[in-house]
Amino acid sequence: MKRLAAGLCSLSALFGTLFLAASLSGCGGTVAPASFSPNPTPTTPTPNPAPPPSPSPSPTPTPAPTPGPPAGTPSPAPSPLPPAVKSASPTDGSTCVSQNPTVQVQFNASSAPHNVTTDNFKVSGPFGEQEGVVTWSSSSNTATWKSGPFFSRQTIGPDLGMLSKYTATISGFTGGPYSFTFQTGPCGPPSLFPSTSSLFDIPNSKLTWIFGINNAGSLTGQYEDQEGNDHGYLFANNQLTELKGQPRKSNDANAVVGIYGPYITGYLYESGQYTDIIDPGANVQGDQNWAYGINNSGVIVGRWNANHVSSFITSRGFIRQPDGSYKDFNSTDAASLSSGTFPVDINNSGHAVGQSGNGSWFYDGNTFAAFPVQGCSSIQTEGLSDLDDVVGQANGCSTWNDASTAANHVSGGSFVKRGSTFYQLTVPGCQRLQAFDVNSSGVVVGICTDQRGDHGFVIAPQ
Repeated sequence: MKRLAAGLCSLSALFGTLFLAASLSGCGGTVAPASFSPNPTPTTPTPNPAPPPSPSPSPTPTPAPTPGPPAGTPSPAPSPLPPAVKSASPTDGSTCVSQNPTVQVQFNASSAPHNVTTDNFKVSGPFGEQEGVVTWSSSSNTATWKSGPFFSRQTIGPDLGMLSKYTATISGFTGGPYSFTFQTGPCGPPSLFPSTSSLFDIPNSKLTWIFGINNAGSLTGQYEDQEGNDHGYLFANNQLTELKGQPRKSNDANAVVGIYGPYITGYLYESGQYTDIIDPGANVQGDQNWAYGINNSGVIVGRWNANHVSSFITSRGFIRQPDGSYKDFNSTDAASLSSGTFPVDINNSGHAVGQSGNGSWFYDGNTFAAFPVQGCSSIQTEGLSDLDDVVGQANGCSTWNDASTAANHVSGGSFVKRGSTFYQLTVPGCQRLQAFDVNSSGVVVGICTDQRGDHGFVIAPQ
């Protein structure tokens, strides 16, 4: 077991008893994880002394900014327009604005400038100036700002941060400059999950991802260092342990399942030892096995692709018992689901959630049931708690109000289902969330992408 000798970050006992074992030690002190402050200050970890000191009490991390007023709250009166400006959109003080807005200023013809560029039309938010593209229409005397290119490493769109305040400033005209503010959504429906949130970053990392949280608050995930190397990790018992490949989830004894390359092989990490997880149907070199979830009984769920069988991929899910025996999922197990059915998580009651070619499902130990989210065309379940809370991603959601389209309707987002109620997950400042797991205290973890890159997020219910 290899522990990182330097670069350990400190995450406090974030939400009291809801989030346990949430600090890192051995740094000669503690440092707070990154959080949503307007001007985040990088932390400089201290190398581990030898021997390492006893764990120090962890500070409370700075929470994300308080969300803006809910939908329906009267907006303050907008500031008056200068004589040269005919109109501005969004109007000053607007709330529930799309995360991918069109910001426009129209001038009166007699006072319009000859041109407007990114030099004199800017939008700033929680992390400073937002990269954007500006166009000028001389026929309508209108300047238009749109969010510009995102980091090349990322594949998602350049949305603004959710639940965040932005200021647009335009200059270069008589009577200027003029500034106006707006607040992004979402504002529901569906209901926003009442929660407190914080970010989790490994110090000196370029990216940090969280894929799992167990009932003791231990985290599993992956990070990328400054040289572009990927590292898996288990954050448990106040220590960060480096693991191979991509750790996914752990049980309450901190047994971890994940995958490693080059052909994608599942593994179990337990008591400092690795065991390959390979379904008998996919045990030829070049076949692929994913290990996604594990419960306290040591039952592991995942999927396999038997690439050697034919020219097309034969894919199925599996359940692996602690004695090493495997049972495969297939389309006959769930007649309402397509082939390619596989589980992604299993709880201590033996209940499971998973995905298939045409949706997601919930398994109560005896029967399968489709897992729809009202108004959404595509659902991807990712995590399951002992209380049968479910987290994941929803897409094509025409009934979800506000996000990254001009029509003020989201194409999707992350959700948690608690009991019979669906909630949309939010972290102020994040452009996008991907929820991967939830524990029995209702704490949700996953990946936040903001203007600076990718971070782990931790959301605890209020």
